[in-house]
Order: sequence, then structure tokens, then C-alpha cells
Amino acid sequence: MFSFSACPRIAFLGDNILREPTVAKRIWLDEVQRLFADTFETKIYVIAYTLGTSDDELPAVNDKKLIQKKVLKFRDEVLMKCTDT
Repeated sequence: MFSFSACPRIAFLGDNILREPTVAKRIWLDEVQRLFADTFETKIYVIAYTLGTSDDELPAVNDKKLIQKKVLKFRDEVLMKCTDT
């Protein structure tokens, strides 16, 4: 028997979909958050980028410059169009 409670959770952010992270994505996120300053805003940007990006499109964990570029692009193109609530 199928149950909707077993479906991955999603949220809509404008035209973007933020998906519940896979185990691989959680590991990636944990490792990446160690690379960046520990500010609230930075955490929000990195988490939103991670949840809004498919697993296979996430840059290599050791490529800090590319991650920063992609997170800032996501911030500017997606997050800046939304309210904080």
C-alpha cells in the first residue's frame, strides 16, 4: 500500500523546487558548510542552493571557488526575488 507520508518533502520557492535532501546531499552539505564562514545568511544561501540543486549537479566538495560562484548565482537569481517569510 502506498502512503503519501513516505513521499519526499518539497517546498516551492518561486519557480524553484527545494527537495528534501538525500543522504548523499546531506553529506555534501555538511562538508561544504565547513568551508564557509559560519554566518546565518551564508548557511541559508548554501542550504537553499543545495536543496534546489540536483545531486548530480552539485560541484565537487573540494572546489570552493565554484561552489561559492554557484551559491552566489542562486542567491542573486532565485533568493533575491523572494521574501524572508
